[in-house]
Amino acid sequence: MHIVENVNRQAGKIYCSACESVWNKKTHRYDKPRIAIGKLEGDPPSFVPNKYFAQPLAKNPSHTATEEKLIISTAVKKYGEAILELGKIDAVKSLDPSYIQTAKAMFTGPAMVFGGITKRYST
Repeated sequence: MHIVENVNRQAGKIYCSACESVWNKKTHRYDKPRIAIGKLEGDPPSFVPNKYFAQPLAKNPSHTATEEKLIISTAVKKYGEAILELGKIDAVKSLDPSYIQTAKAMFTGPAMVFGGITKRYST
């Protein structure tokens, strides 16, 4: 398992993915499934986990799956122990009710629309 860093020149960001090469017997070449784990920000660059990778970082290590443990250990080797704390901070933000945003939608039903038309054009 290794970390791949892709540079998006239009956005000016560096995105990080965990990748593991697996030999495919049918096609006789390597398959490289990638899992997005975050991006690098700032100068000097520091790792910022995405919301999907922050969840396994915040979990108790005994509750994480083996694949997630492998990804976490690879990321810690590359970016240091500080990313474990970032995952805990993001998990606390997602649980805090002050960070929750709600939207309100109003629907104008057919009675309002057709009722107005009926009143206007009734004979």
